[in-house]
Amino acid sequence: MNILLIGDIVGRPGRELVQRGLRALIDHHGLDLVIANVENSAAGFGVTKDIGDTLLEAGIDVMTSGNHIWDKKEVLEYIAAQYLGATDTLRLVARAIDGDAGAVLRYSLLPPTPASVAIDSVSGLIVWSPSSAERQVSQHIVVAATDGVLADTQAFDVFFLSTEKPVFGRELPALKVLPDPWADKAHPERRAPQVQS
Repeated sequence: MNILLIGDIVGRPGRELVQRGLRALIDHHGLDLVIANVENSAAGFGVTKDIGDTLLEAGIDVMTSGNHIWDKKEVLEYIAAQYLGATDTLRLVARAIDGDAGAVLRYSLLPPTPASVAIDSVSGLIVWSPSSAERQVSQHIVVAATDGVLADTQAFDVFFLSTEKPVFGRELPALKVLPDPWADKAHPERRAPQVQS
């Protein structure tokens, strides 16, 4: 296995070097894994989501950090794309990290978030029961967190599945669990269940 370790990516010059040359290094050396320290990638002070996404797209597989990760005071945790069934309600909590001890974070939603999406400004709880019209196309939600001085945003998409059928396209057979007749009778807790279809 060929692994590349990048000690530190500092600011724009470091990011641009990675974007220009990393793919060629991966191809030339047949690299299987690229690990990089990104704690100084945002102008030498921490990392932002956009910069992290750009570095991942450039070919980095694992990002590490250190004490400078906290230099960007408000960092909203990554929110993955959400997939809702025909009648599902979106319910998730946006979480942010603030490097200032005792600072109070407030959450809000920004355009183009649908007006019917609600967020609790203190807890970050997002709740949304999309209308049938809103379910016709994917929706883009933008969450903001601020301590009154600095702010961060995180965007994610919501996609709608057209049916309640399983994602894998077929129903799984019902299974019946039977006791293992070969289990140690003196120790019934060690008995392994058998599956019968």
